[in-house]
Amino acid sequence: MSKLKFSMKLLEDNATISNRIAAALLPQIKTYFQNSIVGLDNKITDIVINSITSQPEYNALLSGNLQYEFGIPDPSSKLTEILDTIKSNKIVQIKSPTISGSKINASIRIEMIQSSFNDLLQLGSAKVLSEKGTELNWLRWLLLEGDTIIISDYKVVFGANPRSRTGMAVMTRGGSWRVPPEYAGNIKNNWITRAIDAASPEIDSAISSAIGA
Repeated sequence: MSKLKFSMKLLEDNATISNRIAAALLPQIKTYFQNSIVGLDNKITDIVINSITSQPEYNALLSGNLQYEFGIPDPSSKLTEILDTIKSNKIVQIKSPTISGSKINASIRIEMIQSSFNDLLQLGSAKVLSEKGTELNWLRWLLLEGDTIIISDYKVVFGANPRSRTGMAVMTRGGSWRVPPEYAGNIKNNWITRAIDAASPEIDSAISSAIGA
């Protein structure tokens, strides 16, 4: 029985072959990627909003002591405007899959809140008016001012009072007032940033599930 001997020689190096494979796969991956992310931005928005409304600050503003600390007479409508602004400010940037060397890369970037929080702080709902017509920037105090004394020589006294904007607290002379320490925040660590941090694992899971990672 005769034996055949043969040999093969690759005319192209591994990098070139990998690039050709990536180029062949790119159209299919683009289609898969675009189909996978449909609705993902809305899902991530829902996750973030749910996390914001699950934080203790939200409940304390809606029906707890922060409502009275800040003297917010209609917290529900103010919080609704803030949440609606976050939703409407959403910017979705999708980088379609492209080839870089022998790799195929793609990215999704979703922006919802300015890092300065100016989009929220400029809202009418971020302020209340005092009895003398002075603007009280309650949202700025909550998000940015930390434990700084906001009002000197006055303190909040809880209890039913006809002079109160909320009917349940007034400021009287003596002491000083600041945001309660359990709710106080600064530019890097506040109600909103803590909510986003808490939502991060669920956001990662939603993205992984969508693209089948």
